Amino acid sequence: MIVPMKKVTIITQAKDASAAVRSLCGLGVMHVEHCQPPKGKDISQIKDDLELINQAMEVISKAEFATGCEGSLMHKDISDWKLACRHIIDTWKRLDQLQEFQHSLLLKIEEYSSWGDFDPGLIHQLAQKNVFVRLYQVPLKEMDQFPDGAVIKKIYSKSNTAYCVVVSREKFECPFREIELPKLGIAQMQKRLSEDRRIIEALSDDLKSFFCHYPKLSAIKRFLEKELELQEALNGMSQAGILTYIRGFAPFDSEKPLREVALK
Repeated sequence: MIVPMKKVTIITQAKDASAAVRSLCGLGVMHVEHCQPPKGKDISQIKDDLELINQAMEVISKAEFATGCEGSLMHKDISDWKLACRHIIDTWKRLDQLQEFQHSLLLKIEEYSSWGDFDPGLIHQLAQKNVFVRLYQVPLKEMDQFPDGAVIKKIYSKSNTAYCVVVSREKFECPFREIELPKLGIAQMQKRLSEDRRIIEALSDDLKSFFCHYPKLSAIKRFLEKELELQEALNGMSQAGILTYIRGFAPFDSEKPLREVALK
């Protein structure tokens, strides 16, 4: 339903501006029209705080962290809510990075599993002694095209392509595709995968333990939003000498409570 609105201007002494604006915000009937762009240190700080708490609440509201509040979960301390929110955000970033790394590690395991397990570190050590071990993808019919002196061992083949280990005493150029060595061997990757899974589980449990405090964070957020509204209204007022004024629009039937605020 569209309600007829009246343009309202309330004039007060500068010393009473804060109290008047708080009373107006408490009424919640006036849509403030700023006389000047509201800005200031207080506004910037509140906006930063709101961004912080919004990010933290977005994290713990995710389905995987929404849980009950039984037992020890209720004992998570958020007396310093800013510290708690930073902890939530930092924990989520670390968890997200680990999950991304796990995904790439699983792809690497799948990619190199057909080669069998080997230690890339030992291959690098052999290279320091002029023994070069390299992996190649070669057409089956061209396996004899490597230089003399190179030892070729086919590991497996697929679609008329051989996947070979080539050992030589010197480096050489060839037209075949060389497979880049992984940083870790299969066993090392699987060990890292297992270790990271335990860390991921611990980080997830940590984030779940904050979910029961979601209502408290919501209350803090509402307070900050009201405080931002107040500070923007104050900083958006115009001043002439000892007088300040605020203007805006209010429903036509809210004149009485507005007059009462103005007369206080």
